[in-house]
Amino acid sequence: KNPSSSNTSNNNSEHNDTDSFSDKDDILNASTHTNGPTDAAAAAAAPPPGPLSHSSKNEKELFRKFNIDFPQGRTCILSTLLTETTTNDAGFASTSPLKNQEWNAFLRALGSAIVAGFGQRVKRYDEELRRLDYMRASSARMFDLSHFFLVKESLAFTYQQMQLHEEALLQYEELEAFVPDSIWAEEDEEEEVQWGETRKKSTPTKVETRRELSSSDLAAAGDTIGFRRRIRAATDVATISHLVVQYLFAREIYLLFLLHRPVEIIERAHSFVKALYKMRILSSHTIDGMVGSLMTSPEEDEQLVVRKKAEAEAWALTTCWDVKCACENYFKFSSGSQHSSSASVDGASIADGSQGGGESVTVVSQEQQQILAGQERNAACRLSELLEFARLRFLKLGDLELSLEENPIRAVSEAVFPPDMLKPWASWEDLLRAAAERKDEGEEETKEIEEEGNNEFYSKSGMAPKYLSTWLRGAFSSRASYETKYLELSGAIILLNQCAGRCRIAASLQGEHAE
Repeated sequence: KNPSSSNTSNNNSEHNDTDSFSDKDDILNASTHTNGPTDAAAAAAAPPPGPLSHSSKNEKELFRKFNIDFPQGRTCILSTLLTETTTNDAGFASTSPLKNQEWNAFLRALGSAIVAGFGQRVKRYDEELRRLDYMRASSARMFDLSHFFLVKESLAFTYQQMQLHEEALLQYEELEAFVPDSIWAEEDEEEEVQWGETRKKSTPTKVETRRELSSSDLAAAGDTIGFRRRIRAATDVATISHLVVQYLFAREIYLLFLLHRPVEIIERAHSFVKALYKMRILSSHTIDGMVGSLMTSPEEDEQLVVRKKAEAEAWALTTCWDVKCACENYFKFSSGSQHSSSASVDGASIADGSQGGGESVTVVSQEQQQILAGQERNAACRLSELLEFARLRFLKLGDLELSLEENPIRAVSEAVFPPDMLKPWASWEDLLRAAAERKDEGEEETKEIEEEGNNEFYSKSGMAPKYLSTWLRGAFSSRASYETKYLELSGAIILLNQCAGRCRIAASLQGEHAE
């Protein structure tokens, strides 16, 4: 519009038509095209062109006051919301360029405010971490590991809130390096009671939901609220370092699920099981070195050492088998390439969130199928290594529960010749008769094994039932039940090696499986 005609029309009558401009807007718009110091100052003080130009005097005055009261803030105008609800003739359409401009300005201001707040928070955490790191280097006695843990994890939470899962995972990995090495320690009942009293005094309304959870349960579940309270209540983090390792593992696994990295989850589970198994074994060795100095008889001391070793072996074996069962819900391991491709397509459908309706079809390209098939092979390779570690633990647990002489797997693996070659060969009539007798005895023995294995728990070493899953309960009641579970475990390892393409390892295990 012509500025002079606009000034004349605005002096005659004041209206809110969106096609007209106010006097101040016309003057400011005209001043931006002139030169001189006065014009430059007016241009610097001018409001940004756009929604403000279509606002009333009251809205402009309110906008100016907001800018004065919050000079470091970000102010924007959403005038089209009020216009749409109050007027029909002068209202803006839903696809109006002005409305889109206002919302874009609002989203830009909101995004910049979030990023600025995020940067300030990260800066404060970094400064505190540098101060604590300097304190640790200068004076180790003044360094508070529990406070460092809380600050470091708060920084990880900040990255997680901004969907920066890689950075959050890096913070937990760096924090894991600060955890002191120690042996496995049982939960101190007196300390647990004191911690429970502290929780009850601090948050009496929320304690009811976590009353049944111990420190190990909170760590294994990755309960951030409950475990951070446990860290604050701890007098020395070194006494609960095994719990810190479990908690960090749970948090890292959670982030890896968000990053969709199932193969790396299996790798971390393998290293985690080995680390805690080492802690438990060192604890049993420490007790073994104290035999004779304890206030108990030598027989009770030896039984305690055997029980601790059996619990360490059983915990590692059970954890490995649980990981295997969890992977079966995510992958469909098979040795054939055609089955592997179809399983990968099904896995992609689940990952995309498609429901099992008849009309929903998920199209996966051949390149994606190859990527998913390669991921499945890598997962099978890592899982077979984990189960191979579990197989060694199962053999060691059989030595403790059945004794080394009665372990049937040891007898076959360590024999120079198979057992049937150490005696004269029998005729075929005798072989048929003996096979029929073994079949009848085997059916009765299988029924006994199933009845015992499903409901009853048997342990010669005296370990608690919590260290064995339902899969292992009753496995040590007899030699036949032990062989059945071992064959099931070795069969799973053979299948995973075939799926991973490691045919030689699978063939060697099949030979042992046949013996």
